[in-house]
Amino acid sequence: MARPLPQTLFLDAYLTEFAERLIRKNFLPDPLLGVLRRQRRALRNPPLGVEAFLESLRRAGLVTFAKALEAYKGYL
Repeated sequence: MARPLPQTLFLDAYLTEFAERLIRKNFLPDPLLGVLRRQRRALRNPPLGVEAFLESLRRAGLVTFAKALEAYKGYL
């Protein structure tokens, strides 16, 4: 796998911290998970299942963010 660009690493850290604050600290996962669910469902060519969606995040360099979402697969 190609090494992520520095800005991708920053984005991954930012999104992971954002998700953790919403989900773990504020107990407000619905807004974030709702946005991600709508985004996944909007990807129709080809349609992406949850695993494929998480894999696409990983391939985009958002490895830590995708890992943080693993526990919420049922909501995506």
